[in-house]
Amino acid sequence: TGDYLTSTFKCMIVPQISEKECRFFFDMLCTNDTILNLIEAGKATYAVHIECKYTYYRDLKYSADAKFSVKLDGSLVDQQVEVCPVIIVTEDIVGYTCPDLDDIYAGELIVIKNGNPIAIGNQATIEITKEKDNLKKLSQPFCILPYPDDNPSRPAEKFASIDYTDNNQMIIYLPKDDFAILSRVQNPKNMDTIHAAMYFSALI
Repeated sequence: TGDYLTSTFKCMIVPQISEKECRFFFDMLCTNDTILNLIEAGKATYAVHIECKYTYYRDLKYSADAKFSVKLDGSLVDQQVEVCPVIIVTEDIVGYTCPDLDDIYAGELIVIKNGNPIAIGNQATIEITKEKDNLKKLSQPFCILPYPDDNPSRPAEKFASIDYTDNNQMIIYLPKDDFAILSRVQNPKNMDTIHAAMYFSALI
């Protein structure tokens, strides 16, 4: 937002979520004529960065058209997806100029490498709510979940609790804020600590 004086780059995102697949419809709007000319000449393209921190899925999807959709298998994403629209150059641009650039770039030789973004739009976080509960499909003995929103008997949970499925699976329910923190630190390096803190105490 600080590089260009008046032009904008925005994206409208419409998700369609089901158990088997997640589809996202994108409608990108760029008002910068210089960048639009690059896209028309095939020197830049629309793209969208999709990332799910819960499943570690991350990918960059490209499109020559401003309106396009992306379809993902439902197993690739869960709970939340972060989506960021970008415009990527498809070849090296040496001496990039644009009448709408901020004066701070005056006299500078601007080089944009192939594959780098020339514009970044508004990032959005999309909630992934699937139709079915996958708990009974899981084979591991433990599962950590946030408290569901549709449980009126638990209006303001502050502590963890334990429940069980018909398949003898132990569910550890956490308050949403705690679950978000746990999701952020969950990686292979920290799994031993998480197992000791969560699973061992649940067993006891």
